[in-house]
Amino acid sequence: MNGESPELRLQRPRISVLLCSHNRADKLRACLRSLKQQSLPAEQFELVCVNDGSSDGETGRVMKDALNSMPGTYWEHAAPKGLAVSRNTAMRRAGGDFLLFIREDTVAAPDLLEQHLKTQTLDSGSKLVVPGSLDIRAELLERRPVLRVFSETSFISACPEMLPGQSWYINFRTRNLSVPRQAWEAAGDFDNSFGDSGVEDVEWGYRLEKNGYRVRNAPRAGVVHENEVSSVAEFCRRQLQVASDLVRFFNTHPDALWPSLLKSDRLKLSQSVVALKNAQAEVLKKAEFLAAQDFGEHNSRDRQAPVISSLRPLLQWLQKYYWDLGLLKGLETLGIDSFESMRSGPYKSGSLCGTGDGHTEPPPSPTRHKMPGAQKSPPVVSVIIPTYNRAEVLKECLAALACQNFPFGSFETIVVDDGSSDNTSEVVQKVRTPFEIRYIRQENRGPAVARNAGIKCARGELILILNDDAIVSRDVVAGHYLVHSEKKSDRLAVLGTREYRNEDKLRLLNFLYDEVPFSMRVYGLQEGFLPAPYFVTFNISLRKKDFVATGGFDEDFRTAIGEDSEFGTRWQNMGGSILFVPRLRAFHLHDLTVDGLRSMIVREAFNSLILFNKHRTLWRPESTRILLQPESEMLDFIEKTGQPLLAVESILRKYENLPVWELQGCECNGVRIDGITDFVIAMRKIYPQYFSYVTLQRYLNDPEAREIVRKWLGPEEIEYLNRSSAVRPIMQDNI
Repeated sequence: MNGESPELRLQRPRISVLLCSHNRADKLRACLRSLKQQSLPAEQFELVCVNDGSSDGETGRVMKDALNSMPGTYWEHAAPKGLAVSRNTAMRRAGGDFLLFIREDTVAAPDLLEQHLKTQTLDSGSKLVVPGSLDIRAELLERRPVLRVFSETSFISACPEMLPGQSWYINFRTRNLSVPRQAWEAAGDFDNSFGDSGVEDVEWGYRLEKNGYRVRNAPRAGVVHENEVSSVAEFCRRQLQVASDLVRFFNTHPDALWPSLLKSDRLKLSQSVVALKNAQAEVLKKAEFLAAQDFGEHNSRDRQAPVISSLRPLLQWLQKYYWDLGLLKGLETLGIDSFESMRSGPYKSGSLCGTGDGHTEPPPSPTRHKMPGAQKSPPVVSVIIPTYNRAEVLKECLAALACQNFPFGSFETIVVDDGSSDNTSEVVQKVRTPFEIRYIRQENRGPAVARNAGIKCARGELILILNDDAIVSRDVVAGHYLVHSEKKSDRLAVLGTREYRNEDKLRLLNFLYDEVPFSMRVYGLQEGFLPAPYFVTFNISLRKKDFVATGGFDEDFRTAIGEDSEFGTRWQNMGGSILFVPRLRAFHLHDLTVDGLRSMIVREAFNSLILFNKHRTLWRPESTRILLQPESEMLDFIEKTGQPLLAVESILRKYENLPVWELQGCECNGVRIDGITDFVIAMRKIYPQYFSYVTLQRYLNDPEAREIVRKWLGPEEIEYLNRSSAVRPIMQDNI
C-alpha cells in the first residue's frame, strides 16, 4: 500500500465523505462534480478518496484532480483489496465529526451534505444512522425492465425499509448513509472477509444496532445512482453469494438468527435445490430474454406492463433457487448440519467473524498453509493474557478475540489474574466467548511471574502473548499461526504492532507516545528482523518449546518494563530471532496520563538497573557518567533540570485531555510552542534529560537501587560510591 499521509488539520471538518473506487473513472467524474457543487461550505467537509488498486491509470488521477479544488486526502492501495478494506482505510483517515458513505456511481443532490448534517444534529449526541434516498436514473428505469423490478422490490436493496423502532440492520447499505464518528469507535472496522456481497454492510450495521444506534431517514438527502446489479446473471450470482455469507454472519451472531431459518437444515435445502434444478435452465433463459428488452424511444406503460409482470415472478423463482443453494453452500463450508445448532453459540469449525482491517496487507493466504480444523484438544494456539485491575479493558480484549478469523476450537485463552482487587474474576466467569477461557489467579507478583504461570499450563504448541489492553484485529491469531507455518524455523518470535487508534491518538499524550520514544516503539517500522530489546510482550508469539528452552521470564522483575527485553536478550543470545510483521495489528486501549508517564519512567529507571546487572553489555558507556559523577554534581543536575522539567509536566497536565490541534501558544522548557510539530521536537530533546532526572531521583533515594548498582559496577566505581556522602531526599513528592 502506498499513498499520501493526511496532514493534521487544525480544525476538524464537520463531515467526511468516504469515496472508494476501483477502475470506474467515468462514473467517478460525475460523482466528484456533484460533490464540488455542494451547498455546504468547503471548510466544513472533507473528501477522503481511496483508490482500490485501480489498473486503468485514470481513477487515481481523477481523484487527485478533484482534491486540487476540494479539501481532503487521497490514499491508494497497491493492489485491489475490496470495498470493505477500502472503507476501513477511508475511516482511518477521516477527521470529520460525521462519516458519509457514498458510492462512486452516485450523483449527489446539491444539498446532500447539508441535509445529512441537519438530520444528524437534530438531537445532539444521538446515536443515529441516517440513510438518504436512492433513486435510479429515470431514463434507465424507463428503458430497462429488470431495473424497474429491482426498484419496486427488495430483491436487491431495501434501504427505504430501514424503519425507526424496528430492527434495521439487514437492510443496512452504505451507498448513501451517514453515521457519527463515534459509530466507528463503537463497532470497529468492516469485516473484509465477506467481500463485496453486501453482507459486510449488514454485519457492520448489526454491530451498530447492538450498540444502541437507531435510524432516522433523510429523504431529502438524495443521490441518483446506477444499480450495480443490472443483469439477471449478476442477480443470481449475488443471491448465491449473499446467502452463503449470511450463514457465516448468523454463525458469528447466532442471536440474529431468523426464526424462519431454524427449521432449515442441509437435507431440506438439498431437497429444495434438487426439486428446482430441472426447471432452473428454462427459467433463467426466459428471465434473461425479458430482462434484455430495451424499450428505448418506443416507451409506453402499456408495452412495459406485460414484460415486467412476467419478469417479476421469474426473478422471484430464481431468488428462491439461488438463495437455497447459497444457504446450502454456506452450511457445507462451515461443516454445520442445521441453523438450529448455532443457537448454543458460534459453531467451532472455524467461523469467520469480527472487524476487518483495512489499513494493512492481508495475512498470508490460508490456501498455502492449511488452517487447523475444529478440535476439542489440544488447541494449536494458546493466548496468554496477564492482567491486573483492568476488568473493563479486559472485556474489550476478550471481545476482540471472539472476532477472530481462526477456528475457535483451535485456540485457548489463558487469563492470569495477578492479584487484582477489582471484579476481574467476575468478568472472566461471566463473559461468553466462542473459545475456551482458562482462569488462573495468583498473588500480586508481577507480569513476568503471571506469564510464566500461564505458559506453564498452556496446551498449544504456539504461544501468543498479549497485554490486557491489546485490542487485536480479526486476523491476528490466524496471522501469527500462518507466519510460523510459513517460516518453519525454530527460535522465531513474531512481533505484531502496538498503536493507538486514530481517534485515540488525537489526545496529546497518546500522540506523543507514538512520536517520542517514551517506550519501545514499533509503530511505523517496516517488516523485518529487530534486535533483542524489541521482544515486546504486547503482541508477540513463539513456540512453547522455544520459550521453555530459553528459561521463561526472569521473576526478579516484580513490575512491568524490562522483563521482556531481558528475555529477548537471552533469546537472541541462544540464536533466536524477532520478526516484525506490521499487518498483525493490535490497538492500545490505554490512554496515557502524566502520572502514568511518570510511573512508567520510574519503573523503567529501576528495572533498567536490574537489566544491566544481568546483562552488562546492554549498558551504554556514555550513560555510566550519570551514576559516576560526584553526588554534588548529581544534585546539581537535578536542581538545574528539575524546575524546567516539572514545568513540562505542568504543560502536559494542562493539555493531556485535549485534542492535539488545540496545542498552541504555550512554552515548553523556555521554547514557545506554536503547534504539535514544535512540541514533538521539543519533547524529543527533553525526554533523555527527563529520564536521567527521574533515574537519579530513584537511585539517590532507593537503597535497593544502589545495592543493585553495586553488584555490577567495577571495583573503582564501587570504591567511589563508598566514599560518597549520605544520601539526602531531593524531592517533595513521592516517586
